[in-house]
Amino acid sequence: MDMSKLCRMKMVECNISALQSYVFAFRYGYDFHRVRQLGNAIDTDFLGFRDGSIHQLEGIVNRVEEEILEHWEKRTAAILKELQTYPPYQQMCEAYRKNDQQAIAQHAEAVFHVIPITKPCAMYHGVYPRKQARGICGIDFPNEWPSKEDHITPDEYIDRLQTIQTSGLLPSEGMHATIDQNIRAVFMVDNHKETYGLLFVEMNPVEHNYSLFQPEYGDYYEFVVYTPQLTIPMKLCLKSAEYTHQYLEENGIRKKEQEGIISYRHAVEQRLRKRGIPFTLIEPEYIKKLREAEK
Repeated sequence: MDMSKLCRMKMVECNISALQSYVFAFRYGYDFHRVRQLGNAIDTDFLGFRDGSIHQLEGIVNRVEEEILEHWEKRTAAILKELQTYPPYQQMCEAYRKNDQQAIAQHAEAVFHVIPITKPCAMYHGVYPRKQARGICGIDFPNEWPSKEDHITPDEYIDRLQTIQTSGLLPSEGMHATIDQNIRAVFMVDNHKETYGLLFVEMNPVEHNYSLFQPEYGDYYEFVVYTPQLTIPMKLCLKSAEYTHQYLEENGIRKKEQEGIISYRHAVEQRLRKRGIPFTLIEPEYIKKLREAEK
């Protein structure tokens, strides 16, 4: 597959996603209906590209004509260039570049469809033990649990989370609502049940003077921090065997795959203990209730 062309097509979709994210787009004539029309036209010309997974797109990418791709690249880029002259957007960009969280708090609602969260609260961010970062050009893999061949070792997985703890979280490079190519965000959830992978970090952005927002649309449990790099204290957490088994059952993971994931999780816990790395073991709610009842 032509990966360069794939990424160019994905960038066009990112441009449309940004249009949908801007609170102020209507000021330039791009209301919800017009943006949806543009998105549908692109989807038609791109042969249903947005609905494919990374392993389903080769035929689509090869069939999209270069002339059509260039047309949409130029058109969507021109639209964004016009909209991004909006003064509050420029102010938000400047605040983002400087990581000025106070200014970000002032301007974010004038740019994106977000709701500020001002009360300190625990947030979580999980990571899959995958060799390659999640997705390519913002396109997810069909099965987020990596295959046996694509797993990193338990020690590599632990090292990756420790790097996050010491160096911070970088913003997502994928395609999401409430961000664009100039203003990215670190995504997190308010329920550790929704975290990716087996290891995750717990943090409290508001407590450490970072502005936290919840998108008005999309997943109700997802939150964002606009920052080039989120560097705050983070506690390392590991899902227990029971927690992991419950998740795998609820998501229809086959028994054979479950065994491999549970075995890998056990190896991660062993290495954490062997290396003396502090972590919190997270149990599912029903286990907590059983233990409380036994007291």
